[in-house]
Amino acid sequence: MAKNDQPKKKFQLDELPESTKKNILVISVTLLTITIFSLWLFSLKFTLFQAIKKPANPQLEKVKNELSDLLNSAQKNLETTQTKIDDKLTTPPQTEPPTAPPQLSPREIEQLKQKILETQAKN
Repeated sequence: MAKNDQPKKKFQLDELPESTKKNILVISVTLLTITIFSLWLFSLKFTLFQAIKKPANPQLEKVKNELSDLLNSAQKNLETTQTKIDDKLTTPPQTEPPTAPPQLSPREIEQLKQKILETQAKN
């Protein structure tokens, strides 16, 4: 039996609409970028502080503290952004409920038939 005779298994992603696929791609790339940037900031903090073990003057100490505060606030902001993105991914999209067709009484149906037949007779 040839390999081509077996049915191909599809990923669930293949069955999604194009707009959903694009959204997943954008969110994935965004999360990856945020993660890489966070890791880089985290390692940068240690790299800079290892190079500056003994500050030569008080200004250098001030810069060190400000940089540490800046990196900490950036890390908190990135965590907040990641949480918001995760929340958005887990909430299902809001869709409108389907509307039921109008219920017509048999008398109304007969009246509509009469009007249609009259219109056809005129043409």
